[in-house]
Amino acid sequence: MEDFLKKLDNFFEDLFVKKAPALPKKWQEWLVKALPWLALVFGVLAIPGLLNFLDSFRMNAWHFGTVQGTMTRALVNVVVSIVQVALELTAVSFLFKKAKKGWRLLYWCSLLNIITGIFYFSGSVILITGVGLYFLYQVKSHYQ
Repeated sequence: MEDFLKKLDNFFEDLFVKKAPALPKKWQEWLVKALPWLALVFGVLAIPGLLNFLDSFRMNAWHFGTVQGTMTRALVNVVVSIVQVALELTAVSFLFKKAKKGWRLLYWCSLLNIITGIFYFSGSVILITGVGLYFLYQVKSHYQ
């Protein structure tokens, strides 16, 4: 598994850093300054929606179970969303310190998004996550 993840990181590095056009240095610097704030805002904004979904899931669990596969999808969505919010909010303090761990936590969030996009057959999720990975890899070198 570790070998696969390293190959995946190398693939993204090659695609988003070596082959894709580079962001101007000023934009990279701005993004490095803004990234912790963006992670904080999006992480906090996701909490009410997640709580609402959890409440809806709890209230209607019997209904979700009546449609084959819906219960599993809803449960996977809840678990992935909780993990993503936790990773994103945990990344904030590391991003302020420009620590590689913060960058890596956002990278893991992106990988979870890709998996979710595949699970739900959502090309738009995969496309948007790809754009996010481009920006993330453009600033990777700023984190130690």
